[in-house]
Parts: sequence; structure tokens; C-alpha cells
Amino acid sequence: MISLSGRAPMTTPEYSVKQMQEILDKNEVEPGPDSKTIGIIYRVGELMMNDKDYRLARDCFSIVYDITQETQLKTLLDELDKDLEAYNA
Repeated sequence: MISLSGRAPMTTPEYSVKQMQEILDKNEVEPGPDSKTIGIIYRVGELMMNDKDYRLARDCFSIVYDITQETQLKTLLDELDKDLEAYNA
């Protein structure tokens, strides 16, 4: 197959998980989001709680929980879910 530029299209190399980890380690790249980014998302969640925007706060805390699996956040998310359900009922 020839691309519009007249050259053969580039293909993405396939690596195993082990190979990917070796590449990341060799180049000193941490997989996943930066801890500062996670902290910022958490802080936005706190600010939304203060503003009583519980739906957006839940979204922020959910993102952080998905990354960290922090037990305290799961408890907070469960409480927010109950409150939001009651509010929407």
C-alpha cells in the first residue's frame, strides 16, 4: 500500500509489556500521570466541594481514585453518590 505522499505508510512497532517497561526504565520515564497533576485534580475536587458543586467534585475525586485506588477516596465517592442520588430523587 502506498500513501498519498508516495511513501509506504509507517507502522507502529509492537512491544510486549516487558519491553515497554524496559524502554520506560531505560529513559527514566514514569508511567502514568505526574503526581503534581493528580494533586491538582484532587485540589479542584476540594474546591468544588467548598462551592457545593458535588457532581464536579465527584468527577475529580473519581479520576484521582481511578489512578491511586486510595481507600479514603472510595469512601468519599460512595458518600457523594448517595448524596447525589438523594438530591436527584
